[in-house]
Amino acid sequence: MASVMSGGVDWLLLPFDLYVEIFQYLTAGERASARVACRAFRALLDHPCLWHDRTVRLRELHRYDARTWRTLQGRRVSRVELARAAAKDLRRLTAGLPDVTAVRLTGPPRAGALAPLAALARLRDVWLDDCTRLSGAELLRDVAPFSGRLTHLTLGNLTSFGDDDLRQLARLQNLEALSLRRCLKSSGGFSISGPALQYVLFRLPKLRSLALYAAGLSSDGLSLAFTPPCQDPEGDLPCIKSLALENLGLTHSLSWPLSDEALDQLASVRTLLVNSCYLFRRRDLPIREVTAIFQRLPNVVHLDLGSTNCKNAVLEHVPASLQSLDLRDCYSISGAGLQFLWERAGTSLRHLNLSLCNRVSHQPLAVLHKLFPNLESLDLSSCRGVTEGVLSSLACLPRLRMLCLRAVPDLPDDALRRFRTLTHNRVLLTLPREKECNHQMYGLRGRDRYTLACP
Repeated sequence: MASVMSGGVDWLLLPFDLYVEIFQYLTAGERASARVACRAFRALLDHPCLWHDRTVRLRELHRYDARTWRTLQGRRVSRVELARAAAKDLRRLTAGLPDVTAVRLTGPPRAGALAPLAALARLRDVWLDDCTRLSGAELLRDVAPFSGRLTHLTLGNLTSFGDDDLRQLARLQNLEALSLRRCLKSSGGFSISGPALQYVLFRLPKLRSLALYAAGLSSDGLSLAFTPPCQDPEGDLPCIKSLALENLGLTHSLSWPLSDEALDQLASVRTLLVNSCYLFRRRDLPIREVTAIFQRLPNVVHLDLGSTNCKNAVLEHVPASLQSLDLRDCYSISGAGLQFLWERAGTSLRHLNLSLCNRVSHQPLAVLHKLFPNLESLDLSSCRGVTEGVLSSLACLPRLRMLCLRAVPDLPDDALRRFRTLTHNRVLLTLPREKECNHQMYGLRGRDRYTLACP
């Protein structure tokens, strides 16, 4: 008990909910230190509510003993990540954590290595970072025993996949989220085509989320993938009439405008990620062609334009119902662009990321509270225009809950303390590393979703 006593105060008398709130902000290393320091903290830190929806990294499973597995079971860990993808490691996983719902493998699995995952009765999500040693037929053969309950699938490094392999994914009829990453073949060219992706998309009736990262499809191929087939090709799987996607990611995959037929199929999209897409930095196309995707997708409320270096005029055409906008590393955006954004979505915008937007000077930043009065989170990392006056003006945002100021080292501690006083400590601050030590009792240093497994 003495280890948790300080100044005559018994810290164990604090409400459990308060401990839960405090421990959620600790990094993996800080949790480990607190767990070793006190037995009472050990029991609190092992409570399942602190591990809910966290991805736990497992390393060297052959060294885990029965006590380690009991600790992980007590935490009710449901999402795990493994660096090794050998079948013997997956057998240890299924024996030690039979209730896992999501598995991520960062190493390349061989054919047959995924078979032990069939023992996980609750498995719904499989993420394979490296598929260089698997073909589509081998993948489907391994996941066949649990394909009926698989709802989320992520495949990366599809160097061995061809059109026939990709079409095999259409047999996962309960799939709700599909992500295809880095589709470049080792021999050159790209491993998937528009017709093959079209075949898959229009045969997955429950698909609601699609993410393509560096898919390498041409403009015609990508438009074809989202266009209903003119006639139902031969096959034993029925073809749906229209897509019902809610989340669409096209990172590094959009260089030309999509066709009208394709955009008609994407009208239900609410979250659109087009970060790092070349289309929005094109100067050889009329602005209305570049922004046609916004005009035809009126239901988009979350938009990611990060690293596109889009022009100010692009913000004049964003959806009016926009609630979240990411403009990180868009170094062409200036105060004029924020004026356009205010005219389109000034009252609806809730979340704004302006990190690395160094053309935005302190004048427009000082009036953000007037342009976007309903902001709840704001990222101004690496913005040179952030000053003491800007920080004071941000305190006038009544709904602001999170403010990120990484790489903004010139703000004095007095200005930060004054901001906390004006906001009554309701805003969670993310500060430069050297300032976090002085403000950690107030600020938020980020909730890491990844945690090392060793107890």
